[in-house]
Amino acid sequence: MQNKQNQLFAPIYKKVSDAIQKVAKANGLVYVFDTSAQGLLFVDEVASMDLTVPLKNELNIPLDKALPTQQMQQAQ
Repeated sequence: MQNKQNQLFAPIYKKVSDAIQKVAKANGLVYVFDTSAQGLLFVDEVASMDLTVPLKNELNIPLDKALPTQQMQQAQ
């Protein structure tokens, strides 16, 4: 079951990875961190760039579209 899921999601992960690389390079970025992962100890928000909007644009995702878990968090 897990193998089939990995097989089905592989093209999606590839598309997102390619979009991240394209947007990061276009903005002269050296690193891109997944802030949903709990590994960041400090982030200077002033010197940081949120790639959510540029990536949604690159992937043709409407800006108001959120994952179901994000929609539930925003409602709280």
